[in-house]
Amino acid sequence: MTSASAQQLTGLFLQEAPEVATEEYKFHSDSVIEMLEKLLKDFRLKKVDVDKAELVAGHKHDLFLQEKTDMLRQKNKELNDAEKAKATKQEEIAGNSEQLTVVSATILEDQEYLMELS
Repeated sequence: MTSASAQQLTGLFLQEAPEVATEEYKFHSDSVIEMLEKLLKDFRLKKVDVDKAELVAGHKHDLFLQEKTDMLRQKNKELNDAEKAKATKQEEIAGNSEQLTVVSATILEDQEYLMELS
């Protein structure tokens, strides 16, 4: 650059900017920031409440599962005991049925013998 053109450019840069209404460039977002901060605070409070509710619900669910698991174990034990008792009773019935057959045969033979005697 020549010194003349450099002086012109320097003169242009050093000129004062024309008066512009600075009202248009003022910060207008205070209300938006306040609203966002309030929403953030409300959100955090709501999150705490929801987290507490979730913990309570989780605890209730765990208790419910434990109760149902205990009940299932108890019912399975009762079922096993009932099946053992049923097997025992069936064995008794089979033994009694066999004994009844023998006694019935003996009675029949005794009645036939009595018929012969009479």
